[in-house]
Amino acid sequence: MSRDAGVIRDAEGLSRLLATITRMDVAHGVCGPLVAARLVASCALERRESRGGHFRADYPVALPAARTFITLKNGALAALAA
Repeated sequence: MSRDAGVIRDAEGLSRLLATITRMDVAHGVCGPLVAARLVASCALERRESRGGHFRADYPVALPAARTFITLKNGALAALAA
């Protein structure tokens, strides 16, 4: 999480992290910390901008503010912009 979903992140690292989380799910079973890690990494990968304290090296510009609700259901993200 620190290496690939830290303050400075990019799609390559976030994708690598999601693959690691999947391998850990298979090896150890689904558990709360892995669910939380997957949600953080998935949402960070979907957000294609730099916002607040997090910087996307591959998307350095902040977009106009929008309110979005994210849910994780059966391993898939669903986003609803408000």
